[in-house]
Amino acid sequence: MNSKHRVRFTSCSKYCSFLGLTLIFVAALTPSWEVLIHSNSVDKIRDRGLFYAYWFHPPPGDVPLPRMVNYPAFEFLLIDDRPMNAHAPAYDNISYTTALLLMIGFVLASLKLATPVSPYNLGLIALHFILSLLASLFTFGAVAFYYFMMPEVPSAYTLDKCVTTRYGYSFFTCAFGTLLLIIAMIFQTAQIIYVIFHPEKWSIPTVYIATLRTPVRENKHLPSTRT
Repeated sequence: MNSKHRVRFTSCSKYCSFLGLTLIFVAALTPSWEVLIHSNSVDKIRDRGLFYAYWFHPPPGDVPLPRMVNYPAFEFLLIDDRPMNAHAPAYDNISYTTALLLMIGFVLASLKLATPVSPYNLGLIALHFILSLLASLFTFGAVAFYYFMMPEVPSAYTLDKCVTTRYGYSFFTCAFGTLLLIIAMIFQTAQIIYVIFHPEKWSIPTVYIATLRTPVRENKHLPSTRT
C-alpha cells in the first residue's frame, strides 16, 4: 500500500465514520420528553413509532396507567419499571452519555489518523475502531431487541408504519449509520494492519516535530564581519 492508497483509505474511513456517527447521533437524540406524556390512551402510545415500547404493569396507586420504556438507539439497555412520570431523569442521563460518546467519535473521525504513520496514530485508529464497534453493536442490538425479543410490541415494524410514524426515521437512520460505521471499520482495519506490518515507515507525529530543536550550524562561507 503506497502513500496514495494510504491517503485514500484515510479519507474513506474518516468520512464514513463522520457521516455514520452523525446519523446515529441524530437518531439517539430523538426527543423523549414529548413521548413521556401522561396519557391512558393505548393508541396514542402505540403510534409513537418504532423505538418506543410499552408494558402494562399497574403502578402504585388506584389508577392503572400504562408504563412504557423508551429505547432510542443506545437506550435499549436501560430497563426501568418505575412509574411513567419518573422515567425522564434516567432517560436524560442515558441520552447525555450517548451524546458524549458520539461527540468523542465525532472528534476522532475528523482527525487525519494515518498521516504520518506512527504508533501515536495507530492508537488513535484503534480507539476510533473500538468506538465504531461499540456503536455498531449497540445499534444492531437495539434493532435485534425489537425484532426478536419483543413480539408483544404492536406492529410498528412494517415499512409503511416506519415511514408514516413520527419517529419511524430512527430505524432507518440507525441502520444506515451502522452500515457506514462497518465500512469505516473495514478501512480502519486495513490502516491498522498497514501500520503494524510496516514499522520501517514509522515517522514522528507532526505534533512532536515542532518541539524538536535543530542545532544551527556555523556557516564558514559567510564573509567576516570583523573590522
